[in-house]
Amino acid sequence: MFAISSLAALCFSITSVTMFLSILTSRYLVWDFYYSLPSKLILGLSSLFISIVSILVSFCSGHFLSIRDKLKFAVFPIYAFTCLPLTLFAVAQFPLYLDLIRSIMAPVPKRSLEVTSI
Repeated sequence: MFAISSLAALCFSITSVTMFLSILTSRYLVWDFYYSLPSKLILGLSSLFISIVSILVSFCSGHFLSIRDKLKFAVFPIYAFTCLPLTLFAVAQFPLYLDLIRSIMAPVPKRSLEVTSI
């Protein structure tokens, strides 16, 4: 469990850093704002969230193996406390995540060339 979760944390953290760097170095064309940048942000946020979960699983499994039989059940509140930052991050970023998914799924209205008089 430790080896798999640490490998997943490494893979997804590299993916999230790459996605965020590609957002910073984009060309900022109109097409980028319609599809490319929101999809990169969704992928970056998703991989960051999975990376944080994998880091916590790796930490807890490695710590659980080092404890052995001493105080095994006393450390579960500590593990729950270490998951608090992940929960706060998820709650803070969930509205942005939903807005990004809605923006990609919703059709963009076509611009009308008609001039309306008021």
